[in-house]
Amino acid sequence: MKIGYLGPVGTYSHRAATWLADAYGLHAAMLTPYPSILDLLDGLDQHEIYAAIAPLENSIEGSVLVTLDRLRLCLMTIRAELTIPIRHSVFILPDAKQSEIRVVRSHPQALAQCRNTLRRLFPAARHEDADSTAGALHSIVKEGDRTLAAVGSFEAGRDLPLVRIVEDAQDHPYNETRFALLTRRATGNSEDAFASFKMIKRIPEYQKTSILLELGDDHPGALFEVLRILARDSINLSKLESRPSRRGLGSYHFFLDLLLQSDSGEVEQALAEIATLTGFVLHTIGSYPCFREDADETVSQK
Repeated sequence: MKIGYLGPVGTYSHRAATWLADAYGLHAAMLTPYPSILDLLDGLDQHEIYAAIAPLENSIEGSVLVTLDRLRLCLMTIRAELTIPIRHSVFILPDAKQSEIRVVRSHPQALAQCRNTLRRLFPAARHEDADSTAGALHSIVKEGDRTLAAVGSFEAGRDLPLVRIVEDAQDHPYNETRFALLTRRATGNSEDAFASFKMIKRIPEYQKTSILLELGDDHPGALFEVLRILARDSINLSKLESRPSRRGLGSYHFFLDLLLQSDSGEVEQALAEIATLTGFVLHTIGSYPCFREDADETVSQK
């Protein structure tokens, strides 16, 4: 079994993939790196891998839109969610000087999460996007240019010939990212192999159901009708986000995350009622356990 992640080794996605594979007892799984999130999700869609570990949302910069949009366009389902603390470090080459840095390279999310720190460290430097944090570190080693710096995890940089000049470079201390374990949605007579795997080492913090609402009949109070049903049944809505439907300006679809109580039947009944509302098409993206990396595990990454 192949599980894909945003590579190379040392990315936060790799950390999440390792954690989830271990938690599900998938010790024989082959963790397979992809150069970008788009390539990763393409690989899942084209059956190159059985599952993919993709970032969903960061506590500072918000949703990872490329993942969110592909959830709508492709037949994918969320099987599990893992939240991990994100602790960025800033690296330069051993013979480089901080005053000489002209370019800081990393994944766009990492650059945004460290924006103020990087402006203070390198006021004259421009920011350059990379497909991944670990990839950015490898690239400045390969190029050997003393004017380059990169942002990534300590784990990604500790075995490279680089000098860490700042740890905990993120602008806000509570920097976390949610990662999703994605598989293709079971269709027709296809076998759902994932259903046979059991969580053997971890206890989830809570359960969640994610849905996508496509609004075809845009009328006043349309979304309120959905929220009214959820409020009536005391279902906790933890996220509501709109994304362009690509049918023209002002046309949107909505992603909703619902926290499940001990009895998931109430959510199922509410969703069945929402599905009958005029003008809506409801898609269930997944009902799944949500986990958090333990504090002692986070310290070990430092």
